[in-house]
Amino acid sequence: MNIKKDIHNVIRKREAWSLIFSLPNTIWFNLRYLSFSQAIKLPIWVHYSCRYKAYRGGIVLSDKINTAMIRYGFSVDYAKNYNDNTYFYIRKGAVCKFEGNAHIGRGSKIIVQKNAVLEIGDDFSISASSTIKCYKHIVIGKGVLFAWDCLLMDSDGHQIYGIDNKLINHDKEIAIGNNVWLGCGVTILKGVTIPNDCVVGAKTTITRGTFESNTIIVGNPPKSKKDIKNWVI
Repeated sequence: MNIKKDIHNVIRKREAWSLIFSLPNTIWFNLRYLSFSQAIKLPIWVHYSCRYKAYRGGIVLSDKINTAMIRYGFSVDYAKNYNDNTYFYIRKGAVCKFEGNAHIGRGSKIIVQKNAVLEIGDDFSISASSTIKCYKHIVIGKGVLFAWDCLLMDSDGHQIYGIDNKLINHDKEIAIGNNVWLGCGVTILKGVTIPNDCVVGAKTTITRGTFESNTIIVGNPPKSKKDIKNWVI
């Protein structure tokens, strides 16, 4: 008896049924938020359990459009809760731009606040249960991988005023370079830039700092600790 093979067969059957059950939700999502010429290709597949709200024009796709190039809420990392809620909210005046293929695992949450811009590069992947909250501008390069429980947030979420009644905690852009891997539980806050070809170690929290390309970023405070050539899934 091949237990491993039986488990994989069960997972494949479950994912196949998820695709079937998600077809009505997917058709409605594409027709509602994309132009008709884009929508008929069904470029965005949305899991039936996903909660979403956007505005027409708020989701921008690359010029080259393929069916199911963006998959939202499908699959799950079994180290996580299979029933985590999945959200995709694009507020009025905000833009979420996809430059190519993207896989966003179940339990993940993408929220782009009013007038903010989120740019996601080609071959983007979240395994499960990560959160991106964009208040101003977040840029994510090509070939970026998030493990589970990662957090990107370019704002404190609340405003703090000094004794002179001036705002002291302004929102600041986040930039993630190409070919970056964020380990599980990584937190990246406003004003941070991660250069190309880096690995950020699990549970690392980055609030500031200057880092080098082709390095592993870990520690408290986080630093570029070790040179690397590349990383492969």
